[in-house]
Amino acid sequence: MPFIKHYSATSCPWDLAEFGGVARYLSHWSLGQADGGSGHCFPSGHAVAAFAFLGMYFQWREHDRARARAWLLAVLAAGLLLGIGQLARGAHYPSHTFWSAWICWTICAGADRMRRSLRPTPPPLAIASRHHG
Repeated sequence: MPFIKHYSATSCPWDLAEFGGVARYLSHWSLGQADGGSGHCFPSGHAVAAFAFLGMYFQWREHDRARARAWLLAVLAAGLLLGIGQLARGAHYPSHTFWSAWICWTICAGADRMRRSLRPTPPPLAIASRHHG
């Protein structure tokens, strides 16, 4: 998500004036508005490092549902753990972690939908007529 982070004007919580920084709180969806800080804090890169692996859920869900569910739970747990770590450091808001998960899920689900739409449809089974004679 570096391209989103590059254009994000949202500063990290540790940049807020309330915590000794210079930024004022501003929603990360307030596009085009600067909060007075350094910006480039949304989405949460650490959480994205885990949530990016959500794609494997889509890879396995049609073939091995148990493995897909286990993978999904492991990826969500890892992403939340990394998000909590960044929250504890003051590097991100909780919403950054949740939006990071949603963005990764949406990209992976979209890629999966595109993959399935491009997959050739198998031809219908032809019933061969038997000629007895």
